[in-house]
Amino acid sequence: MRMPRPQPWGLCVLPLLLLLPPQTPRADGNRSLLYHLTCVSSPAPGTPAFWVSGWLGPQQYLSYNNLRGQAEPYGAWVWESPVSWYWEKETTDLRQKQKLFLEALSVLKKGGPYTLQGLLGCELGPDNVSVPVARFALNGEDFMTFDPKTGIWDGDWPESATIGQKWKQQKEVVNKEKTFLLYSCPQRLLGHLERGRGNLEWKVPGIVFLGGLPSKY
Repeated sequence: MRMPRPQPWGLCVLPLLLLLPPQTPRADGNRSLLYHLTCVSSPAPGTPAFWVSGWLGPQQYLSYNNLRGQAEPYGAWVWESPVSWYWEKETTDLRQKQKLFLEALSVLKKGGPYTLQGLLGCELGPDNVSVPVARFALNGEDFMTFDPKTGIWDGDWPESATIGQKWKQQKEVVNKEKTFLLYSCPQRLLGHLERGRGNLEWKVPGIVFLGGLPSKY
């Protein structure tokens, strides 16, 4: 049985490939909106148990942790002007992710401490096709992925089955994850590219394929 290796993560930058910011955009216009989520089973006193950084390509634009409980713009993106409800929606979604991650760690009762991480979002290729991204790591090792087409979390570890089954039992969670990865994420990405084009080096695409179907922006 393959077991994760406990490691003493803190609030420093985690030395994991999973959590490194996306690379500088390539010549073909690599555009992405990715959320880096981290949850720890044994946080140090006064530090978050769950935190998130949101990345637009190579730039961080969002921060969140369970102590503040609010999604907030980061860096140059504090001057972006989204619709009035945008950050409320980000906050609602991340609070839901927080609940799921804390639930997941609660079912892993033995062998801790644990650090559960997620890389969730979408990338646009040069043909403007949106590709969903949903990968998870446990104590620094990739152990699970989510397929939004089938609604299944899958991996080879015993912990993958435990956590995946816990989340799959909640139909609302499955539907929300599908909708986010296939539709909401590409729409958010295009909105940021339009409003914040001065912060980025890439061009704003005119058409993107959401969930496999062409949709004019």
